Amino acid sequence: MERPRVHRVLVLDDDVGVRVGLVRVLSGMEVEQCGSVAAARRCLESQRHDAWIIDVLLPDGSGLELLSWARGEGMETPALVLTADERVAHANRAQLLGAEIAYKPDVAPNVRAFVARVTGQLGVEATRRVDAFAAARRLSPREREVIGLFARGKTRVAVAADLSVAENTVKTVVRRLLAKTGFANMQALVERCAAEAWPAQ
Repeated sequence: MERPRVHRVLVLDDDVGVRVGLVRVLSGMEVEQCGSVAAARRCLESQRHDAWIIDVLLPDGSGLELLSWARGEGMETPALVLTADERVAHANRAQLLGAEIAYKPDVAPNVRAFVARVTGQLGVEATRRVDAFAAARRLSPREREVIGLFARGKTRVAVAADLSVAENTVKTVVRRLLAKTGFANMQALVERCAAEAWPAQ
C-alpha cells in the first residue's frame, strides 16, 4: 500500500508561541518554522512547500513584502496571511497577492480549513473524522461529498461540474446541509469539519 505524501508547510511568525500552536494545528505535516523575513526568504529559495502561513509584522520587515517578492519570482504557493492588525490595506494587499487572510489571535480554524483546501485531500484519519461528523448529523452520502468538495476550495460552479449536476442542485444540497447542521454558511461548516478533522492538541 502506498504511503500518503507528507505535506510541507512554511510558518513565518516571530512569536514562538504562535509557531508552537501552529505546529500543533498542523500535526502530521512537515512544518518549517522561521522567525524573520530573512530566514523565510532563504527557506523559500531553497525548499518547496505546499503552503505558506505568513505573519504580516516581523522584526526585519513585512510578510506581505516577502510574499510580493515571492510572487515576483514566480512562486505561486498558496499562502495564508496572519495579522492582528485589522487595517483594510493589509486585507486588500493579501488579496492582490493571491493570499487568504486570518486575524489573530484565534486563527486555528482558518489554518485548518486553508490547509484542507490547499492539500487537496484530508488524509485517512481526517477523512474518517469528517465521515463521523457527517454520520453524527445524519448527512447523506451526497451531502458528505459536497462538504468534501467545498473543503477542497471548490466553488459552487466547480462542485456542480465535478458532480455532473446543475448548479441549482448544488444550491439545494447546500440549503439542506445548512438546515441540518445549523451553520449560517458553507465556510463556517467547512471550518467546523476541518476543526474536527485536525483537532487542537
